[in-house]
Amino acid sequence: MVKKIKKIKRRPKGARKGGPATWLVPFTAEGRAAIYIHRHGDTDDHSNCGPVVLCCERAVAPYRGVAPDLHHDVDDIRRQSGEHLCTWFDTGVQAMYFVLCDHHDTHTVYQFGLPAAQARELLTGRVPQNAYRKPGHRVRAGDIRGGVA
Repeated sequence: MVKKIKKIKRRPKGARKGGPATWLVPFTAEGRAAIYIHRHGDTDDHSNCGPVVLCCERAVAPYRGVAPDLHHDVDDIRRQSGEHLCTWFDTGVQAMYFVLCDHHDTHTVYQFGLPAAQARELLTGRVPQNAYRKPGHRVRAGDIRGGVA
């Protein structure tokens, strides 16, 4: 009698269940995060402002189409670990803005902001990205109605 052998799926080193180990961050030539979303109205309170991070290369082109005016200072896009991005909260960042690709439409992304505690969970994969792929966060390149572009 032959026993069935279970196939073991292995994740790449550093990958976490429910989310990627790395994120993409647009940077300026000077090495600073290039795209920030400002959500403070007419006040000088920048506590809800934060950098934009993208889930993968698939999100880059549609996000550029959604918010072309935000990409003027982008010199390059670098991979950053979720754990490293979490350290940004220790230096005063209080919110991050996320851009997630749409697995079914290359012209669509999901964009939204999260306060530090929720952002940490998403960055480290404790909460899966699909939890934030919601209709209210969905925006298609060229669509001026979508979210925080």
